[in-house]
Amino acid sequence: MSSTDTISLPKNYTAYIFGAATVASWKQEVKIKVQSTDGDDENECTFQGVKNPLVITGGGLGFMNQEAVVVPADDNNDRQIELDFKVFKNGATTASKIKGYQKDTHSPVSWVTNYTYNTEDGGDNDYHDTTLVVSMIKDTK
Repeated sequence: MSSTDTISLPKNYTAYIFGAATVASWKQEVKIKVQSTDGDDENECTFQGVKNPLVITGGGLGFMNQEAVVVPADDNNDRQIELDFKVFKNGATTASKIKGYQKDTHSPVSWVTNYTYNTEDGGDNDYHDTTLVVSMIKDTK
């Protein structure tokens, strides 16, 4: 299974991104890239955490130790968000790919879409190591 996913960010939608390293004993990492629809990077940040909310540890999107990121709407262009999930196993200084993730997509109303990711880092197969939520809300009627 893949450790990355790309989701569409339509024009006029704002994205709210947050999550937690739920019960994992290994440090969890999620790199978030906001891209044009042809894959060119526009901005990014890296979240990390161990048994706590994920916090920003690098990149130009958000601030250090911030627990959530807001990607403002673009009124003219569709974009995409690339998510790359990784883990630092047994205190390693280099991150490796996770075993996989489960993704749930939910649209409670037509102008809101929520994506929930539950990852498995390979330690116990419970898919409860990182939980990441991406909520997209349309800014126009």
